[in-house]
Amino acid sequence: MQTDVFKSHRSFILELTLRYCLSFTVLLLLLGGLSYFSLRRVLYENLDQGLQVIGRSEADFASKGQHLHLHPTANVNPGSDTHTLPRYVQIVNPEGQILAVNFAHQTAPLPLELKRLHSNNKQAQYLTVHYQKADFRQLYLPFSYQNQVYFLIVVSPLRPLQSTLDSVFNAYFWLSTLLLCLAGIMGWLLAHDAVKPLHRITLTAQAIGVGQLSERIPIAPDTPREFAELTAVLNQMLARLENAVQNLKQFSADASHELKTPLSVLKGELQVALRRERNPQEYQALLNSNLEEVNRLIALTEGLLALSRWEQEEPQKGESNLQALFKELQARYADLAQKQKIDLKIEVPEKNLHCPVARLYLSQILSNLLDNALRFSQAQQTVWLRAGETKEQVWIQVQDQGPGIAPDEQKKIFERFYQIEASRSENRSHFGIGLSLSKAITEAHQGQIKVVSSPRQGACFEVRFPKS
Repeated sequence: MQTDVFKSHRSFILELTLRYCLSFTVLLLLLGGLSYFSLRRVLYENLDQGLQVIGRSEADFASKGQHLHLHPTANVNPGSDTHTLPRYVQIVNPEGQILAVNFAHQTAPLPLELKRLHSNNKQAQYLTVHYQKADFRQLYLPFSYQNQVYFLIVVSPLRPLQSTLDSVFNAYFWLSTLLLCLAGIMGWLLAHDAVKPLHRITLTAQAIGVGQLSERIPIAPDTPREFAELTAVLNQMLARLENAVQNLKQFSADASHELKTPLSVLKGELQVALRRERNPQEYQALLNSNLEEVNRLIALTEGLLALSRWEQEEPQKGESNLQALFKELQARYADLAQKQKIDLKIEVPEKNLHCPVARLYLSQILSNLLDNALRFSQAQQTVWLRAGETKEQVWIQVQDQGPGIAPDEQKKIFERFYQIEASRSENRSHFGIGLSLSKAITEAHQGQIKVVSSPRQGACFEVRFPKS
């Protein structure tokens, strides 16, 4: 099934090989083009220099006699024979009339560019012309004879030069093709070797199921740094996934346990009530008991929903005035503390101290902490609520003089459904969700919550939030 899913995706090895070949092809084209045109320029420069040497030599020779003449060469016919002629030289006047040639016939084998004769009579000019399916290089060289300007025209066929360039081009083409094929093979081998660690990671990750989340992907010593970093990230993800699965299992077990008790009570009471007819007072007592269990289930469900929401959603941004919030908490808990004969000391900040947490959220945290502090305190004991600030943080403390918390229980106190033994034996109206919820809200605001306690020495819960 996985193979069918990935059929539409190209192989990374193929992609890497193609990109390597493309880069190598571009490099070969740049190198070949640069070399080809550099060689072409050098060959043309050498040819032009040779034409100029011939032209100046013939011009000097033509100027020394009584009339214009050139070094004679073997008689050749004009036209196609000039294709193999090493050079063809002629002298013309500005009107284009041929005055001398270096072969027997006076007919010009190549057309004359008269505009070249009139455009410049001081500097040599070079021109490439196409004639009878062949290319020629021409030199127009002006010279003076008996106070008149004449033009000496030197022509050489370009076939030897072009043959040289064609040979170089063909040799480079086949050499480049061979190198490109070798580069493709080498690129595929290198790419295949480069992704071997990725194949190992894939096979190991596929072998890890839900029951083997404790396993980790090994990092071999020869693993490249990038793949080692990827493996480390995957191992971290597996650790988080393992922790999440364990929390889910624990949550399911704890939730089942907490739900089982009130449901068992409801079932038992209903079974007892159905065994015989009862008077209205007994039915009313039974319904009141059932209502307590239903309320317990509702409270448990609301707590679970609130905890789940805080673990999944981003909190709304806001700010709380601690002076106003402390006065509100003082009014809310004064009667309860007086009823339990507990001295509740809420130290209201003298100045307007602000905490970067919305009032509703911070009130829920402090209410959970105060509820616990009052629940575990005895008559004539004291509970404190105080706040302060440092340069970078705002801190709030809730301290009591209760039985305290054992060191081994302090590590578990913020886990959902966890309750210390004293709390479990006291009553069934609490579920161990309050501190978990307070921790979730605190951490959602990048804050910290901790407890400092010793047995029979009370407990001090402290929350800290960054100012920015």
